[in-house]
Amino acid sequence: MHKKIVAPTILSIISLLLLASLLQYLSKNTSPVPIESGQEFKTVISKTDTSPFNTTGGKQLSDRFSRDKQTGFQLPDDKKFDDKPLVVIPEAEVGNRNMPQDFVFIEDAKNNLVIVINKEGEILNKIKVGSKPHDISASPDGTFVATANFGDGTVSIIDTQSLDLKKTLLTGNGAHGLSFSPDGSFLFVVNAFDDTLSIIETETFSQQKKIDVGSYPEYVGVTQDGLFIFTTNLGGNGSVTLVENKGFSSEQLKTLELGIDPHGWALSPDGKKVVITNLGSQYAHILDASTFEDLGRIDTGATSEFASFRSNTELWVTNIGIDYVSVIDVLENTIIDKISVGPKPHGISFSTDGKRAFITLYERGEVVIIDTTSREIIKEVKIGEELHNSVVVNINQAKKDH
Repeated sequence: MHKKIVAPTILSIISLLLLASLLQYLSKNTSPVPIESGQEFKTVISKTDTSPFNTTGGKQLSDRFSRDKQTGFQLPDDKKFDDKPLVVIPEAEVGNRNMPQDFVFIEDAKNNLVIVINKEGEILNKIKVGSKPHDISASPDGTFVATANFGDGTVSIIDTQSLDLKKTLLTGNGAHGLSFSPDGSFLFVVNAFDDTLSIIETETFSQQKKIDVGSYPEYVGVTQDGLFIFTTNLGGNGSVTLVENKGFSSEQLKTLELGIDPHGWALSPDGKKVVITNLGSQYAHILDASTFEDLGRIDTGATSEFASFRSNTELWVTNIGIDYVSVIDVLENTIIDKISVGPKPHGISFSTDGKRAFITLYERGEVVIIDTTSREIIKEVKIGEELHNSVVVNINQAKKDH
């Protein structure tokens, strides 16, 4: 009875030993699956990988990025596919690469900088530009950000992928405001001391033409359909100049009287309405974007700097006179909320999902980040000194379009 039990037990042990030897042999001699040329690097990175190429975490990557942020992160030759180096996003910004990754570009006029932050207010880079940048705009595809530099009459062009200065060009005396055309083929810049509008092609950012506009133009916008350019002019009692957009053949159509000292502007997401704020009164004017007919005034509550639509019906306005932001129901022409943000709020921009607002405080050099649903302040961050305007770029989308 005892011998009948022992025999199969010995056979089982021998079988297990043979199986273990076979598995060990296979593990040593099985080649890994080759990576085909052109395969995206992200498809072969495990979330638990701790190698220096793991973009989901790891101190090694963040240390390397800190050292090489001026020149860019380069993969070794044996880690490149199709000769395209991987662009590594700072660790704080890494996530689903199909999701928006917003970078906020903000002008510091005193220090001649564009300061780049993420949606949490963390500084990612500081880029030297021309003297006293007063306005900022992003190309429609997000590949470039441009600043109008009031102090030296130049425009600075920044590459949003490398976060480096690409080019600086002269435009006119007192370059103050600027906007890209909706198709990205032209950049329009107003020169305050020359009373002119510069038209710049964006393929090389070199060819220019100038046309006359109103007295002391401060800012410039373009309708969503690209048919009209408009400038807000501070000279005299103020005016708005309407220009037919024909590229280098653009010509002035008419001058509009829209309150005292027209200043900032906003375009509704559907492209149907234009709002012009008044620096000299508590009113903003709503215009039909297809005809520029004045549809009426909005009471913003105080003298206003800039405005931005969060939706087709919700308008946010920075009120420099009373140190708060007004939230306005455009359909009802009613102030539905007032958010105290601090002294001299200036620029305003929204995250690409509309969930956060970024308000610049001119004197304090702070950015106030607001939850747009609760309208509560999330954070106040000191990043510079004299902050003017800001623009938000989804760098992941810009990378796809580049």
